[in-house]
Amino acid sequence: MDSADDISYCISDIEDGIDQGLILPADFLRAVQSLTAPNDDSTAPSNVFAKDVLESARGVREDKDPIVPLSITNFKASFARAMTSLAAELFVEKFTDARNGEFLMANTAMPGTLALFEAHPNAKELLDTIKNIARTKLFVNREVESTELAGYNTITGILNHLKPLLELPANDFNRLVDYYLYLSDPVEYFAFEPKDVNPVHWRLFHLLPDKHIRAYIERLNEISFAPYSPNQMNASRQEWNARTHLIVDFVSGMTDHFAVETNQRLAGVRI
Repeated sequence: MDSADDISYCISDIEDGIDQGLILPADFLRAVQSLTAPNDDSTAPSNVFAKDVLESARGVREDKDPIVPLSITNFKASFARAMTSLAAELFVEKFTDARNGEFLMANTAMPGTLALFEAHPNAKELLDTIKNIARTKLFVNREVESTELAGYNTITGILNHLKPLLELPANDFNRLVDYYLYLSDPVEYFAFEPKDVNPVHWRLFHLLPDKHIRAYIERLNEISFAPYSPNQMNASRQEWNARTHLIVDFVSGMTDHFAVETNQRLAGVRI
């Protein structure tokens, strides 16, 4: 997911900057082309990956003249193809290590998180160059910064409103799950007594989409809470991680408009 965001949004940011007149296409392409300049006395390009992306964008084949002129549109398509293919290759190559927690990059923006492209220095350099152009040319604009602050406060507000669900003990949270199941099928879950369900917690829980709740329930069924089981020590942590995943999936799937509206409703600003 992180890699997909990197691939799609970094170029979209550049396009937005060009549309707003904050970034000149020639300046952007010149910065990318500078990555392919030979090092010292060598004739080989310093960044072969960037060279291949640029040549693909121009339609170059086997040292022939460019078939089409270099443009942002052509570069975007070539960049997306190359980065997507590379991400798939790196994911397959590093999957086992990542699953075992052994593929964690210490020098990322978020230490201890998975960053596929850090395993490929040339691709990372190209990606960082594009991000830096957006950071220095686009994100210093006051209008853009104001929008970012609004987005930050919106997401922070939603997470703070949902925070009580993460602070609940596992047993109390799962009473909300039981109540959800009871309402969906009162006959099968007739033994459940809803009288002890906290009404505020339930209303927060009821905001969560059915598909995410079902995914949480499936994950919960995989966790062993049996006494003296090998996983007993980590059971509570696994449940809380699944609960966090449930809420993060909900928030991350929101559109901008829905996120703003949700935050306002939860804050009582909008009824």
